[in-house]
Order: sequence, then structure tokens, then C-alpha cells
Amino acid sequence: MIHSMDKIVKGAIGGSLLKHFKVTIDYNSQLIKFDLTPKSTPSTANIE
Repeated sequence: MIHSMDKIVKGAIGGSLLKHFKVTIDYNSQLIKFDLTPKSTPSTANIE
């Protein structure tokens, strides 16, 4: 654990959960916003 952290981590989430959300972090307001992204299907997925 990093010595500069001042609180104990009580839980964590990873990429397998976060891939379904658009995560916006507002540092000035100390807010995190999670927007559920629409599920991609082969007919709506953007393939480049």
C-alpha cells in the first residue's frame, strides 16, 4: 500500500464491472458520476 494514502481501502471494483459505465470524475466538486452505457449488440457496435 502506498504510504501517502491516509485511509484504508475497504473495497474495490475492477474493469469487468466498470466497462458497462461511463465514469466522470469531477475533482473540484469531489464527485464521481457513473452513467450506464447502452449494451452494444453486433448491429449497433461501432466497428472501425
